[in-house]
Amino acid sequence: MLLLPRFLATLANPIAYCQLRCNVRRLSKAAKEIENQRLWWSCYSTAVIEGWGVMVLIGETGSEKAPSWFNGEVAVIWENDMEFWVYSLGFADH
Repeated sequence: MLLLPRFLATLANPIAYCQLRCNVRRLSKAAKEIENQRLWWSCYSTAVIEGWGVMVLIGETGSEKAPSWFNGEVAVIWENDMEFWVYSLGFADH
């Protein structure tokens, strides 16, 4: 697991951490439902939590790609045996 200083700061904030985990659980549920249909799926949270957003890309073959706004900072969270990448959002830079 890659733990970056800003991500650790988010984990230290109980409200931000709870929101982050809720987003991961929501994405996990959606991914499982669509994965069962063997369809391409991509989803990202609309909530920006202290500059972090949750995104995972899952293909039929299990391939993953970084989003176009990925700026190089990422941490990993596991939920229900699925890996979710937590990206630093860089919208202000683009």
